Amino acid sequence: SEALRKGTPRKCVCLKKKTEPSRRHGDSHSRDGKHSPEYGSWLAMRARCNDNEESPNYPNYTGRGITICERWNSFPNFLADMGKRPKDKTIDRIDTNGNYEKSNCRWVNKQNQNRNRRKSSLNKSGYKGVSISGDRFTARINPGYADLQLGTFPTAILAAQAYDTAAIKYHGEFACLNFPVLKAVAASRVMKPLIGVPFISMETI
Repeated sequence: SEALRKGTPRKCVCLKKKTEPSRRHGDSHSRDGKHSPEYGSWLAMRARCNDNEESPNYPNYTGRGITICERWNSFPNFLADMGKRPKDKTIDRIDTNGNYEKSNCRWVNKQNQNRNRRKSSLNKSGYKGVSISGDRFTARINPGYADLQLGTFPTAILAAQAYDTAAIKYHGEFACLNFPVLKAVAASRVMKPLIGVPFISMETI
């Protein structure tokens, strides 16, 4: 060609195409040749809910029946529903016993995700924020700076309600409650006793 006869260097189009980062189906939102934060969260979510029985994650997800909605089998659908992942935030299920779906998921920071955790498997009282103290039950919460003892109660249910009331006060929408109905009651600003559960006013916390 004319360029070769004159000694003019040419860029190899073939080489350029080979060195450009490939974009696989579902990974069109890569950044600098790496997975986007949203795609990384989507992959991690799918891995958690597709573990076999030998996986350490099995009891917390698949073993509890936690699933991913059919729509979110597609990454573009997941991205359309969740939007871009804000910096320093991860995906969180609002109801920790619910599935991965648009109505039950949000982006939250690590602190708020920790607030929304269900009770530890080591908890013997049966209620989040409640420990056994001899023949009584102690309620505690961490508002974000140190453990706060809410009191000692004759029954686990009373201690659990004390925890829930404090959780609504300190953790707000991120509170993980023993009695989820309390969150709806608090939102209506009409705190009434649960049937069979003695009422503890938020003013006492």
